[in-house]
Amino acid sequence: MKKVILFIFYFFSFLPLLAQKKELVIGFGSCLDQNLPTKFLDKLIAQKPDIFIFMGDNIYKDSLNPKDKIPEYEKFNKIPQVQWLKKNSKVLSTWDDHDYGVNDVGGEYEEKALSQKIFLEAFDEPKDSIRWKRKGVYDSYTTNFSNKVIQILILDTRYFRGPLKKEKFLFWEKGYIPNEDPIPVLGEEQWRWLELELDKPADLRILVSSIQFHNEKHRFEKWANFPKEKQRMLDLLKFKNIKGLIILSGDRHIGEFHLIKEKNLPPIYEITSSPLNREINFPIVEPFHPDRLGNFFQESNFGILRFTPKEKDLEISMELHFRTGLILKNVVSLSELQKILE
Repeated sequence: MKKVILFIFYFFSFLPLLAQKKELVIGFGSCLDQNLPTKFLDKLIAQKPDIFIFMGDNIYKDSLNPKDKIPEYEKFNKIPQVQWLKKNSKVLSTWDDHDYGVNDVGGEYEEKALSQKIFLEAFDEPKDSIRWKRKGVYDSYTTNFSNKVIQILILDTRYFRGPLKKEKFLFWEKGYIPNEDPIPVLGEEQWRWLELELDKPADLRILVSSIQFHNEKHRFEKWANFPKEKQRMLDLLKFKNIKGLIILSGDRHIGEFHLIKEKNLPPIYEITSSPLNREINFPIVEPFHPDRLGNFFQESNFGILRFTPKEKDLEISMELHFRTGLILKNVVSLSELQKILE
């Protein structure tokens, strides 16, 4: 009888360990055209992400009338892989220009409040969510895995953003260049929110930006077009003593990794995943960037962050899965992401 009681005791003692997930999978991607095939996304579903982040350009419908986006969101929500994600994963989202308004538009868009309402409805935002009560679609989400707190911070780089500055040569506009004036990307409301979020305890933070943060070499939209805002972000991370950060970005129709080495901060990886299916059918020429890890690729792709317990640490596999089967991968430990660079 005593042996039976001991067996029952040990069995129920080990149940929590048996139930504990062996890994946490966070998927992410951007640039999904609701009118193009999505068969490639079956490979994403096969990864069974616990969380999936739509990082912007979730539909393509450039229009100054947000109501024109409603039937396109209806197409989006009928995509089988989107339906699977909404049923089986925690779906998080932000927008970029083509689902917000029109190409490259920012805070000057007059119908942004209505566009926000339509966006939140399309992503089934609960009616008691604070996102209905504030300007912009920025958001945060926290999850726990293997005794580690992971905070996901989703930025809105559209609602408050100031005007872009174009380089001109005679009558030809060559692209966007840095605007040294104090032009906003996030806006003061969103900055205050971010500061408060960074005060919350977390072992790892994932910062989601619809546009690229680190890469300043190309002529398209990027944080480097607003150097004072970019520096403000780096200064804030230092001031808050943030240890453990990964940046996710989209928009570019390429997939690539960058490693940011900034004094008084730990190493920061930025993973750019774009497009989910809207490929550009001509060769993209990318300037060399010394912080790029390996090559960039412009075919359809999605990103995966795979967390696996390793003794008292976490192993983090940062992956880009491409249409042709190519997988780019960088594996680091959480402790490596928490070491301040001198």
